Amino acid sequence: MKTAFVTGGTGFIGLNLIEALLREGWKVTALHRPTSDLSYLGKMQVQLVSGSITQRESLEKAMPPGVEVVFHLAGDTSLWHKRNAAQTLNNVTGTCNMLQVALAKGAGCFVHTSSIAAWGKVNGPLHEEVTQNGGNSWVNYEKTKWAAEQAALQMAGRDMKVVVMNPASVIGPYDRNTWGRVFFAMKSHHLPFVPPGTNSFIHVKELVKAYLAAVDVARDGERFLLGGINAPVGDFIAEVAHLLGKKPPPTVPAWLFGPLGRCAGKLMALGPASNGQPLLTPETIEMATRRYEVDSTKAQSRLGVQLLPLQQCARDCFDWLVQQRLL
Repeated sequence: MKTAFVTGGTGFIGLNLIEALLREGWKVTALHRPTSDLSYLGKMQVQLVSGSITQRESLEKAMPPGVEVVFHLAGDTSLWHKRNAAQTLNNVTGTCNMLQVALAKGAGCFVHTSSIAAWGKVNGPLHEEVTQNGGNSWVNYEKTKWAAEQAALQMAGRDMKVVVMNPASVIGPYDRNTWGRVFFAMKSHHLPFVPPGTNSFIHVKELVKAYLAAVDVARDGERFLLGGINAPVGDFIAEVAHLLGKKPPPTVPAWLFGPLGRCAGKLMALGPASNGQPLLTPETIEMATRRYEVDSTKAQSRLGVQLLPLQQCARDCFDWLVQQRLL
């Protein structure tokens, strides 16, 4: 029986990954903070261990020796400068702690969850060989994801294989706090306009399939961009509107988002906060105007990733939210 140690198991992607691991017969140990909501993870057949990626001693106690694969998904996705210090601690220090403990414990493989954010702002199609600019970004999320990825790649060439995964926009079941927020915002009439950017949307089921494939086929120090359908953000929001039986809001041109960003303090009234973060901040507005075009050829050919339709991504997220009586 294969063994896995998973961080971020109470999160959207983590829950989907653990379900996939269990279906494949893995023995899973899942790390959670003492304050974590275990309403979903607690129902799965996993060994729960309490600790924090920012506290190395707790990781040393929690991680079993000789685990075959460490899947590191825990991180801080905040796009609000008031949380920069905590985000740096979680994303950079936390990742370094995980890498050091995993190596010391004799883990065979470390699968690190980075993001397309590690590239920062780039022009043109994005693929693995494009130079990353995340380290120079004023958006702390991009800067910390870049720094954490660099820390992971520096561990390559030792006794533990390191693989870096760079997801784009992930959609699907268990999503309440990322793209799932769009459903809540639209239902409560807190989404008066659509940002003008484009993104790459991947179904969470395809993403976790890629994680499992990477354990076997990826080389030490290799990374994979995990995008999906490249489309305007407005296309996704139109799908959300359709599922909710509402008229999609208009798209606001990019030139208007600059003034909105400078007035972000006033924008807290435009939508409900998630864990205390405003729906719109200068950082979210900056990234909402980006035009991402992700080339997922490598993930398709090496990991078997399929580009599922945007309609299916939105529908599966919607169906889960309805099933859980969250909508």
